[in-house]
Amino acid sequence: MENPGQNGSGGTVRDRVLGLYQAGMFSGAEKLAREYCNAHPNDRSLLELLAVIYQQLGDVAGLVHVCRRLVKLHPASAQCHSNLALALDMAGDSREAASSYRNVLGIQPGNFEAHYNLARQLHALGEPGVAVNHFREALRLRPDWPEAQNNLAITLGETGELQAAIQLLEQALAVHPERVRLWRTLGDTLDQDGQYSEALAAYRRALGLQPDMSRCLPRSAGRCCARDGPMTLPITTCVPGKNMRARGS
Repeated sequence: MENPGQNGSGGTVRDRVLGLYQAGMFSGAEKLAREYCNAHPNDRSLLELLAVIYQQLGDVAGLVHVCRRLVKLHPASAQCHSNLALALDMAGDSREAASSYRNVLGIQPGNFEAHYNLARQLHALGEPGVAVNHFREALRLRPDWPEAQNNLAITLGETGELQAAIQLLEQALAVHPERVRLWRTLGDTLDQDGQYSEALAAYRRALGLQPDMSRCLPRSAGRCCARDGPMTLPITTCVPGKNMRARGS
């Protein structure tokens, strides 16, 4: 009897799929992996590799489908729930993504990435007050994380906690003065607080780091930091190491 994943030529199907993938032959890799997974629906290794291929191809619907299959097969796996959450995030389904990130935290309460990404989804769902709690927990678990500091500051500003946001940004910039996003968010927050000259100084620091950021320059004679349209940075998605990976790839 053939072992799972073994083909007639003596090599594993996974090896063949991985070879095609590494050669950039993504469509061929997807076809071979999909056909095998349909015939062997419980092969986690091939399903994970198929998810990676769908991500590479930009096939979000295929990616979500495979990740749901993995969660159904392995409901106690934080990795499977996390991959599904990321796929739903890519699909723009914030509510379902938030539910999946909560499932990750039910298994791994100390997963700082899940706290951070859940906060992003809650923010997108119009729940900044709850999002603040998860941004703070992410920073408690990983204190020196500029991206989380920036997004927490944005959310604090939206909930009216301007002084807390300013203090957080100043602390972050003391360690990371090279971070353009932090300077821009500080400028926005100071501007919102009515500290216009301080805001202008923060925008100039951002402009010194990124000269093409022309929108940071003052444009109105009536108020030194007036701008065309909102300047608040969007809640960002940068999470270290969050691209899906099949084990052993």
